[in-house]
Amino acid sequence: MNGDLKLSNFDPFQKMELPEQDIINLYAKTLDCDLTIAQIAIEALKERKMNDQAILENLDFIKKNEKTFLAEVNEKNEPVILTTKDERADGLKALTRKIEITANGIFLIFSKKVKSDVLVGEGKSKIVTESLNLKTGQITAHTSQQIQEDKTDEKDVLNELKINETIGIHKNIATMLPESAKIRFSKKRNCKKGTFLMPYFNGGTLATAEEKNTLSPQDKKLIVDGIFQGIIYLHALNIIWRDAKPQNIFLEKNQDKIINAAISDFGLSCFIDDDEQKKYSVGSDDYMAPELYKAIYENQNDQETYYKASIEANTSAIDSWSLGVLFYELYKGKKPKWTKGTPKRIAKNLAAYTRDNDPEIKKLKDSQDPMDRVLYQLFDPDPKNRLTVGDAYQNLKKENYFLSS
Repeated sequence: MNGDLKLSNFDPFQKMELPEQDIINLYAKTLDCDLTIAQIAIEALKERKMNDQAILENLDFIKKNEKTFLAEVNEKNEPVILTTKDERADGLKALTRKIEITANGIFLIFSKKVKSDVLVGEGKSKIVTESLNLKTGQITAHTSQQIQEDKTDEKDVLNELKINETIGIHKNIATMLPESAKIRFSKKRNCKKGTFLMPYFNGGTLATAEEKNTLSPQDKKLIVDGIFQGIIYLHALNIIWRDAKPQNIFLEKNQDKIINAAISDFGLSCFIDDDEQKKYSVGSDDYMAPELYKAIYENQNDQETYYKASIEANTSAIDSWSLGVLFYELYKGKKPKWTKGTPKRIAKNLAAYTRDNDPEIKKLKDSQDPMDRVLYQLFDPDPKNRLTVGDAYQNLKKENYFLSS
Protein backbone atom coordinates (compact mmCIF):
# COMPACT_ATOMS: atom_id res chain seq x y z
CA MET A 1 0.00 0.00 0.00
CA ASN A 2 1.16 3.52 -0.68
CA GLY A 3 2.93 4.59 2.50
CA ASP A 4 1.42 8.09 2.28
CA LEU A 5 -2.18 6.80 2.34
CA LYS A 6 -3.50 7.33 5.86
CA LEU A 7 -6.98 7.96 7.22
CA SER A 8 -5.68 10.90 9.21
CA ASN A 9 -5.04 12.90 6.04
CA PHE A 10 -8.09 11.62 4.14
CA ASP A 11 -10.60 14.28 3.13
CA PRO A 12 -14.04 12.56 2.98
CA PHE A 13 -15.43 15.35 0.80
CA GLN A 14 -12.79 15.02 -1.88
CA LYS A 15 -13.70 12.53 -4.59
CA MET A 16 -10.99 9.98 -5.08
CA GLU A 17 -10.42 6.54 -6.49
CA LEU A 18 -7.68 4.30 -5.19
CA PRO A 19 -6.11 1.04 -6.30
CA GLU A 20 -8.31 -1.76 -4.98
CA GLN A 21 -5.48 -3.39 -3.04
CA ASP A 22 -4.79 -0.11 -1.23
CA ILE A 23 -8.38 0.05 0.00
CA ILE A 24 -8.30 -3.61 1.03
CA ASN A 25 -5.09 -3.06 3.02
CA LEU A 26 -6.44 0.06 4.68
CA TYR A 27 -9.73 -1.67 5.53
CA ALA A 28 -7.92 -4.66 7.10
CA LYS A 29 -5.69 -2.39 9.16
CA THR A 30 -8.54 -0.18 10.38
CA LEU A 31 -10.92 -3.04 11.30
CA ASP A 32 -8.12 -5.33 12.50
CA CYS A 33 -9.19 -8.17 10.21
CA ASP A 34 -7.40 -10.27 7.63
CA LEU A 35 -7.18 -9.30 3.97
CA THR A 36 -9.65 -11.94 2.80
CA ILE A 37 -12.40 -10.55 5.05
CA ALA A 38 -11.54 -7.03 3.94
CA GLN A 39 -11.87 -8.01 0.28
CA ILE A 40 -15.22 -9.75 0.88
CA ALA A 41 -16.57 -6.75 2.80
CA ILE A 42 -15.47 -4.25 0.17
CA GLU A 43 -17.01 -6.33 -2.61
CA ALA A 44 -20.28 -6.43 -0.65
CA LEU A 45 -20.21 -2.66 -0.15
CA LYS A 46 -19.52 -1.97 -3.82
CA GLU A 47 -22.32 -4.34 -4.86
CA ARG A 48 -24.57 -2.05 -2.82
CA LYS A 49 -23.40 1.05 -4.68
CA MET A 50 -20.92 2.35 -2.09
CA ASN A 51 -17.96 3.99 -3.80
CA ASP A 52 -14.35 4.32 -2.62
CA GLN A 53 -14.99 7.72 -1.07
CA ALA A 54 -17.90 6.46 1.02
CA ILE A 55 -15.97 3.37 2.15
CA LEU A 56 -13.02 5.48 3.30
CA GLU A 57 -15.33 7.98 4.99
CA ASN A 58 -16.86 5.22 7.10
CA LEU A 59 -13.46 3.73 7.92
CA ASP A 60 -12.30 7.16 9.07
CA PHE A 61 -15.34 7.49 11.34
CA ILE A 62 -14.86 4.03 12.84
CA LYS A 63 -11.14 4.60 13.44
CA LYS A 64 -11.85 7.80 15.38
CA ASN A 65 -14.84 6.60 17.43
CA GLU A 66 -14.74 2.81 17.86
CA LYS A 67 -13.16 2.75 21.33
CA THR A 68 -15.56 5.35 22.69
CA PHE A 69 -18.64 3.55 21.38
CA LEU A 70 -17.47 0.10 22.52
CA ALA A 71 -16.94 1.48 26.03
CA GLU A 72 -20.55 2.72 25.95
CA VAL A 73 -21.77 -0.68 24.72
CA ASN A 74 -19.98 -2.43 27.60
CA GLU A 75 -21.23 0.08 30.18
CA LYS A 76 -24.91 0.02 29.15
CA ASN A 77 -24.99 -3.57 27.83
CA GLU A 78 -26.84 -2.46 24.73
CA PRO A 79 -25.80 -1.48 21.20
CA VAL A 80 -24.96 2.03 20.11
CA ILE A 81 -27.16 2.88 17.13
CA LEU A 82 -26.37 5.91 14.99
CA THR A 83 -28.27 7.40 12.08
CA THR A 84 -27.06 10.15 9.81
CA LYS A 85 -29.20 12.60 11.82
CA ASP A 86 -27.35 11.79 15.05
CA GLU A 87 -24.94 14.54 16.10
CA ARG A 88 -22.35 11.90 17.01
CA ALA A 89 -22.49 10.57 13.45
CA ASP A 90 -20.79 13.62 11.94
CA GLY A 91 -18.55 12.27 9.20
CA LEU A 92 -21.01 9.56 8.17
CA LYS A 93 -22.77 11.47 5.44
CA ALA A 94 -22.14 8.61 3.02
CA LEU A 95 -23.89 6.18 5.36
CA THR A 96 -26.86 4.56 3.68
CA ARG A 97 -29.09 4.22 6.74
CA LYS A 98 -27.41 3.69 10.08
CA ILE A 99 -24.57 1.99 11.87
CA GLU A 100 -24.91 -0.29 14.90
CA ILE A 101 -21.99 -0.95 17.22
CA THR A 102 -22.31 -4.07 19.38
CA ALA A 103 -20.00 -6.33 21.35
CA ASN A 104 -20.18 -8.79 18.44
CA GLY A 105 -19.38 -6.47 15.58
CA ILE A 106 -19.95 -3.20 13.77
CA PHE A 107 -22.93 -3.42 11.45
CA LEU A 108 -23.56 -1.11 8.52
CA ILE A 109 -27.32 -1.25 7.93
CA PHE A 110 -28.42 -0.45 4.41
CA SER A 111 -31.38 1.75 3.60
CA LYS A 112 -33.28 -0.63 1.32
CA LYS A 113 -36.06 -2.41 3.19
CA VAL A 114 -36.62 -5.99 2.13
CA LYS A 115 -39.91 -7.86 2.24
CA SER A 116 -39.77 -9.96 5.41
CA ASP A 117 -40.89 -13.10 3.60
CA VAL A 118 -37.85 -12.85 1.34
CA LEU A 119 -35.19 -12.82 4.05
CA VAL A 120 -36.45 -13.90 7.43
CA GLY A 121 -39.86 -15.44 6.93
CA GLU A 122 -43.22 -13.89 7.57
CA GLY A 123 -43.93 -11.84 10.65
CA LYS A 124 -46.05 -8.95 11.80
CA SER A 125 -44.47 -5.62 12.73
CA LYS A 126 -41.10 -6.61 11.28
CA ILE A 127 -38.79 -4.30 9.38
CA VAL A 128 -36.06 -6.19 7.54
CA THR A 129 -32.98 -4.72 5.93
CA GLU A 130 -29.64 -6.04 4.77
CA SER A 131 -26.67 -5.33 7.00
CA LEU A 132 -22.95 -5.96 6.78
CA ASN A 133 -20.80 -6.95 9.73
CA LEU A 134 -17.76 -4.84 8.92
CA LYS A 135 -15.47 -7.02 11.04
CA THR A 136 -16.40 -10.35 9.46
CA GLY A 137 -17.60 -9.37 5.98
CA GLN A 138 -20.82 -11.33 6.60
CA ILE A 139 -24.05 -10.07 5.06
CA THR A 140 -26.92 -10.56 7.50
CA ALA A 141 -30.65 -9.95 7.60
CA HIS A 142 -31.23 -7.24 10.18
CA THR A 143 -34.71 -7.53 11.69
CA SER A 144 -36.39 -4.95 13.88
CA GLN A 145 -39.66 -5.96 15.54
CA GLN A 146 -42.02 -3.96 17.73
CA ILE A 147 -43.11 -5.95 20.79
CA GLN A 148 -46.58 -5.46 22.27
CA GLU A 149 -46.41 -6.16 26.02
CA ASP A 150 -50.19 -6.38 26.42
CA LYS A 151 -50.29 -9.29 23.98
CA THR A 152 -48.25 -12.50 23.75
CA ASP A 153 -45.53 -10.93 21.59
CA GLU A 154 -42.82 -10.72 24.24
CA LYS A 155 -43.52 -14.22 25.53
CA ASP A 156 -43.33 -15.58 21.97
CA VAL A 157 -40.09 -13.72 21.29
CA LEU A 158 -38.49 -15.02 24.49
CA ASN A 159 -39.59 -18.55 23.62
CA GLU A 160 -38.06 -18.20 20.16
CA LEU A 161 -34.79 -16.94 21.66
CA LYS A 162 -34.68 -19.99 23.95
CA ILE A 163 -35.30 -22.31 21.00
CA ASN A 164 -32.61 -20.58 18.93
CA GLU A 165 -30.11 -20.85 21.77
CA THR A 166 -30.77 -24.59 22.07
CA ILE A 167 -30.42 -25.17 18.32
CA GLY A 168 -27.10 -23.36 18.00
CA ILE A 169 -25.54 -23.55 14.55
CA HIS A 170 -26.58 -26.01 11.83
CA LYS A 171 -26.18 -25.51 8.09
CA ASN A 172 -29.80 -26.47 7.43
CA ILE A 173 -31.30 -24.26 10.13
CA ALA A 174 -31.47 -20.47 9.89
CA THR A 175 -31.24 -19.33 13.49
CA MET A 176 -30.50 -15.92 14.92
CA LEU A 177 -26.78 -15.31 15.07
CA PRO A 178 -25.30 -16.09 18.52
CA GLU A 179 -25.78 -13.29 21.06
CA SER A 180 -27.26 -10.98 18.40
CA ALA A 181 -30.78 -10.79 19.82
CA LYS A 182 -31.59 -7.80 21.98
CA ILE A 183 -34.84 -6.56 23.51
CA ARG A 184 -34.76 -2.94 24.62
CA PHE A 185 -37.13 -0.09 25.34
CA SER A 186 -37.58 2.37 22.50
CA LYS A 187 -38.25 5.88 23.82
CA LYS A 188 -39.21 7.02 20.33
CA ARG A 189 -41.99 4.43 20.00
CA ASN A 190 -42.70 4.11 23.73
CA CYS A 191 -42.57 0.33 23.59
CA LYS A 192 -40.14 -2.56 23.67
CA LYS A 193 -38.31 -3.37 20.49
CA GLY A 194 -36.46 -6.51 19.46
CA THR A 195 -33.43 -6.45 17.18
CA PHE A 196 -32.22 -9.70 15.63
CA LEU A 197 -29.59 -10.72 13.12
CA MET A 198 -29.92 -13.75 10.89
CA PRO A 199 -27.84 -15.20 8.05
CA TYR A 200 -28.60 -13.75 4.65
CA PHE A 201 -29.82 -16.22 2.03
CA ASN A 202 -29.43 -14.95 -1.53
CA GLY A 203 -31.97 -17.40 -2.98
CA GLY A 204 -34.95 -16.06 -1.04
CA THR A 205 -37.59 -18.51 0.14
CA LEU A 206 -38.97 -21.72 -1.28
CA ALA A 207 -42.33 -19.96 -1.65
CA THR A 208 -40.79 -17.39 -4.00
CA ALA A 209 -38.98 -20.07 -6.01
CA GLU A 210 -42.22 -22.07 -6.38
CA GLU A 211 -44.06 -18.99 -7.64
CA LYS A 212 -41.37 -18.39 -10.26
CA ASN A 213 -41.34 -22.09 -11.21
CA THR A 214 -37.55 -22.07 -11.57
CA LEU A 215 -36.57 -25.19 -9.62
CA SER A 216 -35.02 -28.13 -11.45
CA PRO A 217 -35.62 -31.74 -10.30
CA GLN A 218 -32.15 -31.77 -8.77
CA ASP A 219 -32.81 -28.44 -7.01
CA LYS A 220 -35.90 -29.98 -5.43
CA LYS A 221 -34.00 -33.01 -4.18
CA LEU A 222 -31.32 -30.84 -2.63
CA ILE A 223 -34.00 -28.71 -0.95
CA VAL A 224 -35.83 -31.78 0.36
CA ASP A 225 -32.56 -33.20 1.72
CA GLY A 226 -31.80 -29.93 3.55
CA ILE A 227 -35.30 -29.70 5.04
CA PHE A 228 -35.13 -33.29 6.27
CA GLN A 229 -31.75 -32.74 7.92
CA GLY A 230 -32.93 -29.55 9.61
CA ILE A 231 -36.09 -31.10 11.08
CA ILE A 232 -34.33 -34.31 12.11
CA TYR A 233 -31.85 -32.18 14.06
CA LEU A 234 -34.71 -30.29 15.74
CA HIS A 235 -36.39 -33.54 16.74
CA ALA A 236 -33.11 -34.86 18.15
CA LEU A 237 -33.17 -31.82 20.44
CA ASN A 238 -36.77 -32.64 21.43
CA ILE A 239 -38.09 -29.57 19.60
CA ILE A 240 -41.30 -29.58 17.55
CA TRP A 241 -41.09 -27.04 14.72
CA ARG A 242 -44.87 -26.50 14.29
CA ASP A 243 -44.51 -24.12 11.34
CA ALA A 244 -43.27 -26.00 8.26
CA LYS A 245 -44.27 -24.12 5.11
CA PRO A 246 -42.50 -22.81 1.96
CA GLN A 247 -42.27 -19.28 3.38
CA ASN A 248 -40.04 -20.63 6.17
CA ILE A 249 -37.51 -22.37 3.93
CA PHE A 250 -34.51 -20.27 2.86
CA LEU A 251 -32.42 -21.05 -0.20
CA GLU A 252 -28.79 -20.34 -0.93
CA LYS A 253 -27.65 -20.08 -4.54
CA ASN A 254 -24.40 -20.11 -6.43
CA GLN A 255 -25.25 -18.32 -9.66
CA ASP A 256 -28.48 -20.09 -10.70
CA LYS A 257 -27.87 -23.34 -8.84
CA ILE A 258 -29.39 -24.11 -5.42
CA ILE A 259 -26.62 -25.21 -3.06
CA ASN A 260 -28.36 -25.24 0.33
CA ALA A 261 -31.75 -25.06 2.03
CA ALA A 262 -32.42 -24.11 5.64
CA ILE A 263 -35.55 -24.16 7.80
CA SER A 264 -36.40 -21.04 9.82
CA ASP A 265 -38.85 -19.18 12.05
CA PHE A 266 -39.23 -20.85 15.43
CA GLY A 267 -41.73 -18.48 17.02
CA LEU A 268 -44.30 -21.29 17.24
CA SER A 269 -41.82 -24.04 18.12
CA CYS A 270 -41.84 -25.79 21.47
CA PHE A 271 -39.99 -28.43 23.43
CA ILE A 272 -41.66 -31.81 23.52
CA ASP A 273 -42.03 -31.61 27.33
CA ASP A 274 -43.22 -27.98 27.48
CA ASP A 275 -46.92 -28.43 28.27
CA GLU A 276 -47.38 -24.68 28.73
CA GLN A 277 -46.56 -24.10 25.04
CA LYS A 278 -48.21 -27.32 23.85
CA LYS A 279 -51.60 -26.48 25.34
CA TYR A 280 -52.17 -24.23 22.33
CA SER A 281 -52.68 -25.84 18.93
CA VAL A 282 -50.98 -23.49 16.48
CA GLY A 283 -49.55 -23.49 12.97
CA SER A 284 -50.29 -22.27 9.47
CA ASP A 285 -53.81 -23.35 8.45
CA ASP A 286 -53.01 -25.36 5.31
CA TYR A 287 -50.17 -27.27 6.97
CA MET A 288 -51.74 -28.18 10.32
CA ALA A 289 -52.30 -31.84 11.15
CA PRO A 290 -55.81 -33.32 11.65
CA GLU A 291 -55.24 -33.91 15.38
CA LEU A 292 -54.62 -30.19 15.93
CA TYR A 293 -57.88 -29.23 14.24
CA LYS A 294 -59.66 -31.91 16.23
CA ALA A 295 -58.29 -30.50 19.49
CA ILE A 296 -59.49 -27.02 18.55
CA TYR A 297 -62.95 -27.66 17.15
CA GLU A 298 -64.09 -30.53 19.36
CA ASN A 299 -63.31 -28.63 22.56
CA GLN A 300 -64.36 -25.06 21.81
CA ASN A 301 -66.63 -24.76 24.84
CA ASP A 302 -64.31 -26.14 27.49
CA GLN A 303 -60.93 -24.52 27.87
CA GLU A 304 -59.43 -27.15 30.17
CA THR A 305 -60.50 -29.98 27.88
CA TYR A 306 -59.00 -28.06 24.94
CA TYR A 307 -55.70 -27.65 26.78
CA LYS A 308 -55.54 -31.36 27.56
CA ALA A 309 -56.41 -32.38 24.00
CA SER A 310 -53.91 -29.91 22.57
CA ILE A 311 -51.09 -31.19 24.77
CA GLU A 312 -51.79 -34.72 23.58
CA ALA A 313 -51.99 -33.61 19.93
CA ASN A 314 -48.68 -31.72 19.91
CA THR A 315 -46.13 -34.39 19.11
CA SER A 316 -43.40 -34.57 16.48
CA ALA A 317 -45.98 -36.29 14.24
CA ILE A 318 -47.50 -32.89 13.42
CA ASP A 319 -44.22 -31.95 11.70
CA SER A 320 -44.49 -35.14 9.61
CA TRP A 321 -47.93 -34.09 8.37
CA SER A 322 -46.83 -30.51 7.62
CA LEU A 323 -43.81 -31.86 5.77
CA GLY A 324 -46.11 -34.01 3.66
CA VAL A 325 -48.17 -30.97 2.62
CA LEU A 326 -45.00 -28.98 1.91
CA PHE A 327 -43.46 -31.71 -0.28
CA TYR A 328 -46.77 -32.46 -2.03
CA GLU A 329 -46.98 -28.79 -2.98
CA LEU A 330 -43.36 -28.78 -4.14
CA TYR A 331 -43.76 -31.80 -6.44
CA LYS A 332 -47.39 -31.58 -7.53
CA GLY A 333 -47.59 -27.81 -7.91
CA LYS A 334 -50.66 -27.59 -5.68
CA LYS A 335 -51.77 -28.30 -2.14
CA PRO A 336 -53.97 -31.29 -1.19
CA LYS A 337 -57.64 -30.61 -1.75
CA TRP A 338 -58.55 -30.57 1.96
CA THR A 339 -56.64 -27.29 2.40
CA LYS A 340 -59.24 -25.28 0.51
CA GLY A 341 -61.35 -22.88 2.55
CA THR A 342 -61.40 -21.39 6.03
CA PRO A 343 -59.85 -23.13 9.05
CA LYS A 344 -63.31 -24.36 10.02
CA ARG A 345 -63.80 -25.81 6.54
CA ILE A 346 -60.35 -27.45 6.64
CA ALA A 347 -61.21 -28.98 10.01
CA LYS A 348 -64.42 -30.40 8.54
CA ASN A 349 -62.56 -31.75 5.51
CA LEU A 350 -59.96 -33.48 7.69
CA ALA A 351 -62.58 -34.92 10.04
CA ALA A 352 -63.97 -36.85 7.06
CA TYR A 353 -60.55 -37.61 5.51
CA THR A 354 -59.09 -41.05 4.98
CA ARG A 355 -56.37 -41.91 2.49
CA ASP A 356 -58.71 -44.29 0.68
CA ASN A 357 -61.49 -41.75 0.16
CA ASP A 358 -59.11 -39.20 -1.38
CA PRO A 359 -58.26 -40.44 -4.93
CA GLU A 360 -55.21 -38.19 -5.28
CA ILE A 361 -53.70 -39.50 -2.04
CA LYS A 362 -54.75 -43.11 -2.58
CA LYS A 363 -52.86 -43.40 -5.87
CA LEU A 364 -49.61 -42.39 -4.13
CA LYS A 365 -49.51 -45.74 -2.31
CA ASP A 366 -48.49 -47.88 -5.29
CA SER A 367 -46.57 -45.25 -7.22
CA GLN A 368 -43.17 -46.06 -8.72
CA ASP A 369 -41.88 -42.77 -7.31
CA PRO A 370 -40.32 -43.22 -3.82
CA MET A 371 -41.40 -39.70 -2.84
CA ASP A 372 -45.04 -40.50 -3.61
CA ARG A 373 -44.93 -43.56 -1.37
CA VAL A 374 -43.37 -41.53 1.44
CA LEU A 375 -46.07 -38.87 1.03
CA TYR A 376 -48.74 -41.55 1.37
CA GLN A 377 -47.26 -42.59 4.73
CA LEU A 378 -46.87 -38.98 5.92
CA PHE A 379 -50.57 -38.42 5.23
CA ASP A 380 -51.77 -41.09 7.66
CA PRO A 381 -54.52 -39.36 9.69
CA ASP A 382 -53.52 -41.37 12.77
CA PRO A 383 -50.44 -39.69 14.30
CA LYS A 384 -49.41 -42.94 16.01
CA ASN A 385 -49.10 -44.70 12.65
CA ARG A 386 -47.77 -41.73 10.68
CA LEU A 387 -44.25 -42.06 9.33
CA THR A 388 -41.70 -40.15 11.39
CA VAL A 389 -39.55 -37.52 9.68
CA GLY A 390 -36.43 -39.61 10.33
CA ASP A 391 -37.94 -42.78 8.89
CA ALA A 392 -39.23 -40.89 5.85
CA TYR A 393 -35.69 -39.65 5.18
CA GLN A 394 -34.19 -43.12 5.60
CA ASN A 395 -36.80 -44.67 3.27
CA LEU A 396 -35.79 -42.24 0.52
CA LYS A 397 -32.08 -42.77 1.12
CA LYS A 398 -32.49 -46.57 0.89
CA GLU A 399 -33.81 -46.09 -2.64
CA ASN A 400 -30.93 -43.73 -3.53
CA TYR A 401 -33.48 -40.98 -4.06
CA PHE A 402 -31.05 -38.15 -3.48
CA LEU A 403 -28.40 -39.65 -5.75
CA SER A 404 -30.63 -40.17 -8.78
CA SER A 405 -30.88 -37.47 -11.43
